Amino acid sequence: MIAAADPLVRRALETVLAAPEFELIAETASGSEALATAREHAPHVALIDAILEDGDGLDIAERIVREAPETRVIVLSASDDENKALRALRAGARGYLRKDIELDALPRAVNGVLAGEAAVSRRLSMRVIEELRKAPALGPGMRPTVSELTPREWQVLDLLTTGASTADIAVDLVLSPETVLTHVKNILKKLGVHSRRDAIRQAERLRLGLDPLTGEPNGGAAPPERDGA
Repeated sequence: MIAAADPLVRRALETVLAAPEFELIAETASGSEALATAREHAPHVALIDAILEDGDGLDIAERIVREAPETRVIVLSASDDENKALRALRAGARGYLRKDIELDALPRAVNGVLAGEAAVSRRLSMRVIEELRKAPALGPGMRPTVSELTPREWQVLDLLTTGASTADIAVDLVLSPETVLTHVKNILKKLGVHSRRDAIRQAERLRLGLDPLTGEPNGGAAPPERDGA
């Protein structure tokens, strides 16, 4: 699936990906249509431009990751804004590429994502590594391989761990306070706790591979990995 406000961008992407191994199931300028298509058809890969007719492509990319988890999202942008790129990757996107990527590189990037790889530039890869180095071991930025929490909910939980307030989280993640409160409510429900403090304790146990209820080692848990790795 391709979603971009500019029809020339959509046509160019269609042309570049006109290969036997790819089947285009939908192309749209609308974020709402892209989200509806992802929910209904679950395309293997969605190319989402950062600019859409009816909103921010990063917001739509995040919603697709959350509501159609089978779809691998690659965000396309006209800029090298590393902060936006990190935001997209933290939200669960599998890649962040410039729209002026070399023609023969895009099919390789899509196939790479289908094979479980990330589609990012070498420069962005270095920035991601730098961010990982800054994260304290087993602290914010770490999460278990398997979790009921969405990438965005882990972001909110990480900020709760640092002592951030609802207002602080809203500013940091560019969300409304109401949306943050909804995420917190969902986190508490999924973790089976009733307070933010208890949610932070549960997160620490999950990062250590411990059973959140007993605190004992969870034999079926995989070692924790850093968010975005």
